[in-house]
Amino acid sequence: MSFVRFARQPQWLPKVVVCLFAAGGPVGCVFNDNGSVFTGSNVGRVIGFSGQSMNPGEQIRVQVLNPSTANPAVAANWTTIGTTNATNNPFDINGTNSYSWSINVTPVANAGQDVRWKAGGLARFRVLGGNGSPLVTFDETSCWIDSYNNGDTPLEIQAACESHAKPILTFVDKDPFPGSGLPYLGLRANSPAQAAAYNTTVDAPDDLADWISSRGFPAGEVVTKYYNRGDLGIGREMHCRQQNNAPALNKPDVACYVTNYGSQEDNLADSNSALADAINGHNPFATVAMDYWSTATNKVRFYTYGPTGDLVTEADLDSEAAKPTPGICLSCHGGTFDGGDDDVVGASFLPFDLENFGFVQPTGGVVLPGPVYTKDGQQEEFRQLNLMVRATNPPAATVELIDGWYGGLVGLQTPGTVQDPTFVPAGWSTEPVAYRAAIAPYCRTCHVALATPGKPTIDFNTSAELGGAALAESYVCSSHIMPHADVTRRLFWASDARAHLAGAFGWKSHCN
Repeated sequence: MSFVRFARQPQWLPKVVVCLFAAGGPVGCVFNDNGSVFTGSNVGRVIGFSGQSMNPGEQIRVQVLNPSTANPAVAANWTTIGTTNATNNPFDINGTNSYSWSINVTPVANAGQDVRWKAGGLARFRVLGGNGSPLVTFDETSCWIDSYNNGDTPLEIQAACESHAKPILTFVDKDPFPGSGLPYLGLRANSPAQAAAYNTTVDAPDDLADWISSRGFPAGEVVTKYYNRGDLGIGREMHCRQQNNAPALNKPDVACYVTNYGSQEDNLADSNSALADAINGHNPFATVAMDYWSTATNKVRFYTYGPTGDLVTEADLDSEAAKPTPGICLSCHGGTFDGGDDDVVGASFLPFDLENFGFVQPTGGVVLPGPVYTKDGQQEEFRQLNLMVRATNPPAATVELIDGWYGGLVGLQTPGTVQDPTFVPAGWSTEPVAYRAAIAPYCRTCHVALATPGKPTIDFNTSAELGGAALAESYVCSSHIMPHADVTRRLFWASDARAHLAGAFGWKSHCN
């Protein structure tokens, strides 16, 4: 048996690329991907730039924004760090001659130049042709490869694939990783005394076995096992069921409980042990339960049980100390803790986002435990789980996401429909790259639930919510509050997400 974490991986980049005709500018393009990620010291780092020109011998200049927080629209803020020329040897691409170029540059030659690229921050580059106009850049190599293979003209490829941050290339340094500005999952915290009072308010059974039996399990349950890569970095064994005629039976309409395996410190480096433990039922450390009561005032309730099944008032879900429930749940599930009534108001069930999970990866000759806990082997179970989530009257952003994954409500209700990982909400149609690179893997699972009545909507259902929002840049780049889960922040910081958010929304900070 082997496992896969479904991390976003760089795609192979061929050394032949279609150069594009920038209207009124040079004829050329840059191979380097917008959002390239580096590790280690920026001082003395040598970076190779390469691309193509449509003009033999054309002069090519690589420039860095100096400092990286400067206004990129001002020419004087750009410093040339390398000059080269295109070759005179033509290469024919669909009937058009092109000429390659390449150069090695050192953006930060010494510590005194670190304002160009702060440790753990962003650097901004552009490449100019002989007449001083910028060359075309790309976000996703797969776009222009597919477009070229489809026979598109250079102008058509440019229209389809040019970087959203054109013509700036933003590179990421992932070291060092900054600490969080707040305790992880602490934005909606409550006290230990309030946690105990909450258990009384929701009449929580003292024992997990009692909670399970009182909710009607195992009849009609749907079970999945996976690695929660996106936010907690743990193995999970999920059980959910929906109860018909629930109010008359004094039962919740939907109930779920998930047993967790492993620990954050171990699993971020190696998901295999946590997923294997979840599949085999070894070494559980906590079980969290939720249910939805359609006729109750506060419809969504939380319950937490320790490794032996005893009701507890806290859980350890990150590299910090254990924190009281239900507050650590509300940071992602939304809602608020009402200290007057010792109850939770406005919380939601979350959608099951398969791209942020890890699964068993089948390999030849290996006998897997039954049932087979691969991604494909559990698509139908996850469809049923998302149908249950939709039945809990979640916020509009959650409904749009679930329906979008399955081609609408009819598709969601149709057995055999599989989740479409390429779905982008209509509100992100102008910034699909930023959505796929940052929002989908690091933000949406929680934010689709953050539409609490009486509070600002931060469900990130449209790009307009981030456009012009200085608070978002501050939370990510300065106060380091977001992403707000330990594992999510570590994955986010080591990815290209900051580069694409900066490019899409004009973030100007060092973001380090």
